[in-house]
Amino acid sequence: MVRLAEQFNHDTPMDMCLKIQEATGERLGVIDVVLWRYCNLNGSIGKFDSQSKVNTMDEWMTEQLEQEKKDREVLNQVKLIATDEYFKNIELELDESEHPSNYRIVNEPVGDFQKSDELDTWVNQNTGGGVSGDSWAGTMCVLLPDGKYLMWDYWM
Repeated sequence: MVRLAEQFNHDTPMDMCLKIQEATGERLGVIDVVLWRYCNLNGSIGKFDSQSKVNTMDEWMTEQLEQEKKDREVLNQVKLIATDEYFKNIELELDESEHPSNYRIVNEPVGDFQKSDELDTWVNQNTGGGVSGDSWAGTMCVLLPDGKYLMWDYWM
């Protein structure tokens, strides 16, 4: 984050995040995670040396912030049909997932069934290898009270 802030002429990462917050109205935690994810997926920020790359990052940031809003809307729909306890268990499952995103409600689950005391879940996991050889991504589904499924993507 320090290199990212320096690349875009900010004194500190906090200064950079505050400027983005001022422009977008997003929470600092969301901005921090989105920037961290961008750096993680795209390597060293030192690779950005042209205006076109900056525009690409800006577009990516906007896309990620829009996805965060869509995810919140889906969770609000789920909250309307689930009991408080059931919704809390879903939130715990999301918290245990690595980088959950792209929430959606679907008619059929994807992946292998995994029974637990709290939730019925389905996991579809793939290895991405990555630099360390220990990179995972996939989808997860949770049965909702109305018979549909909350699905999301995750990666680590």
